[in-house]
Amino acid sequence: MPQNWENQTVLNLGMAWKANDALTLRAGMNLADNPIPDTDVNPLFPAIVKNHYTLGFGYKVSQAGDFNMSVTMAPKVTVTTPQGIDISHAQTNWQFMYSHRF
Repeated sequence: MPQNWENQTVLNLGMAWKANDALTLRAGMNLADNPIPDTDVNPLFPAIVKNHYTLGFGYKVSQAGDFNMSVTMAPKVTVTTPQGIDISHAQTNWQFMYSHRF
């Protein structure tokens, strides 16, 4: 499955805002180009996601514990192979976490 990955230019931006002693809000984005030429995209491994956007928050419930939640959304990207096959990919990931410091 040769994909001939190319160099990729990526711009990452992120921010966190401490709303109060317990709540921190976060947002970010990743802007990039596709590292795989359309001529080499494989339908079994559609690694064609370019941009993604994130939102999240952290909430401190005690001196030792906090909850964090985030969502990452990668909009749909479609490429056409030389054989005329359209390949699309989009992705949404959720993360829920509890941290406890000893």
